[in-house]
Amino acid sequence: MTWLEERADWPATRLLDHLLERVHPRIGLEKSPDTVMTSEALRRCLDAYPRARYIHLTRHPFATQRSMFHHWHKFASSHGWISRDLVTENKDALMKSCAVEWYNSHSRILTALADVPEEQWTRVRAEDLLNEPAGQLPRILEWAGLNWNQAILRDMLFTERWKFAGTGESRSLHGGDHKFLNNPKLRAVPIPEPLDSDGFWRVPQLMRKPIIRLARKLGY
Repeated sequence: MTWLEERADWPATRLLDHLLERVHPRIGLEKSPDTVMTSEALRRCLDAYPRARYIHLTRHPFATQRSMFHHWHKFASSHGWISRDLVTENKDALMKSCAVEWYNSHSRILTALADVPEEQWTRVRAEDLLNEPAGQLPRILEWAGLNWNQAILRDMLFTERWKFAGTGESRSLHGGDHKFLNNPKLRAVPIPEPLDSDGFWRVPQLMRKPIIRLARKLGY
């Protein structure tokens, strides 16, 4: 924290460039959901790193909506970021917001990727990767230009052994999916319900149509 405070005047690009220099010749991987929260942030990212490769990671809208809601209801409220009572009282509005955010984020990504050369980006469905990692990872590694063999692939499947898996000795290090960090083992995920089922919670019918169209475009 002190290191960051001493460099509080650094723009995000300077910070990321510094980190990339430190890990060179290895490849830096950046995963920040906030990057796609606005079109402006996403555009700044693409403009700053025009030669970067991008993975468009998707997740079924039903599962995303439920996950986002549970995050705010359990994790965020338990850390004092938001009142649990407030989440419960505004459940309908929050569920609607989660669905809208799924739609807006992926719409921004599709718009931005239209200007990125096809060889610089790929799309991966999280469900496919988690349920069939041995079949999906080779394709991703080859696209990224990374060498791999069966030994490397085996190591990748034991996610609990990764250097930055878990929450550290203090049990207070976060910055990613708290469910994974608390139990960093690779595990399969259930196949979501069909898009024409009543999988959405408290989402008006009018909102479902554009969300379902986008989900089908993404392969769901």
